[in-house]
Amino acid sequence: MTLQALREYPSLKAEIQRLSRRLNELRLELAEEQSEETAKAISKLYIEVDNLHRAQLMKELELTKQIKQIDDAQVRLSIQLHYIDGFTWNEVADEIGGGNTEAACKQYVSRYFKTRHTCHGIGKI
Repeated sequence: MTLQALREYPSLKAEIQRLSRRLNELRLELAEEQSEETAKAISKLYIEVDNLHRAQLMKELELTKQIKQIDDAQVRLSIQLHYIDGFTWNEVADEIGGGNTEAACKQYVSRYFKTRHTCHGIGKI
């Protein structure tokens, strides 16, 4: 698991949400117009959304499996909450509790990746 792979996951989720919204817009348009062109666009977009959703599920399963292998519970939970569940670092700190701050949570995760050399050249958390 790399930091880059974790960073890409929220973008995949956002892309699916955007396409799903567009699909709903087209469905409403089809209900009003009943155009063959709109029906074809909906069918094409539905397939695209379905394929992306499957990719997202596979990616999430892969990342979750790798996250579960992390020995440190605080690092494991921080990564899960921030990268998979979409929490802000401040929300991660609040969820973990115990007086943890946003900066502390970022630091735990940063140290984890630095000690495993899996984020070499990727930049800051």
